[in-house]
Amino acid sequence: IAILLTWRDACSYARIGGTGAFRDALAIEFPGDPATGIPYFAMGEPDKPVVIYQWKADWQSAGAGDEDGLYPQMTVDWYPYSGRAPGEIAAAADYAKSGDRVYVTSWHAGNSLGDRDLQGRTPIEKLQAEGFGTLTTLPTDRQDGRGKAAWKDGVWSLVLIVPRAQDRFAFAPGMTIPVAFAAWDGAKRERGGEKAVSTWYFMSLEKPIGTLAFISPVLAFLGVAALQAWGLHRMRRRAGQSAGTGT
Repeated sequence: IAILLTWRDACSYARIGGTGAFRDALAIEFPGDPATGIPYFAMGEPDKPVVIYQWKADWQSAGAGDEDGLYPQMTVDWYPYSGRAPGEIAAAADYAKSGDRVYVTSWHAGNSLGDRDLQGRTPIEKLQAEGFGTLTTLPTDRQDGRGKAAWKDGVWSLVLIVPRAQDRFAFAPGMTIPVAFAAWDGAKRERGGEKAVSTWYFMSLEKPIGTLAFISPVLAFLGVAALQAWGLHRMRRRAGQSAGTGT
């Protein structure tokens, strides 16, 4: 299922340049199992989990314009085990190619936040929660979100694609499901819990329109036209009979 999301942001901002820079981001949240009822909109609650898909501006850029872009005159000696020649700046992804991933500790430990393969494949992170303090990034093999965003004239536009089949339910035609949103403005140093949030809204999925919906107006038009033609024919016939009798 594809969802188009737009929101205002004065400038596009990806987390590039150290610990003092923060990313633009947007998240959509829905119940992990709508059959159990509507959970609390802020991270769900015990036995009523929520699923979150978060788009991240820096994941979409996949490291483009990182330190070597900010400091183009930077000189380096050598990054051992990266596979780079002396004098070349190594990127984290290099350690998965011809070097040793153990030197990117979070990646080696299986943390998806450090998984450069995942970040190069999609800018969407999938998470789940059952209350405050329980937010958990799902394993790499369960990261099934896709999407892409573009910024123009102070507006971000994001197309987010998620599978219809989730762990405990499936998006189905005719279904109405609660959804909530959160947005982070990196230029305003928003990160973590510092964000703009919404309460629950309700998203309805339309049922497919059958062929009959397109044929019915045509059949109705033809029926009315036929009825009018039949009525006009009878009127003319009666008029002709009346004229003959009078003569």
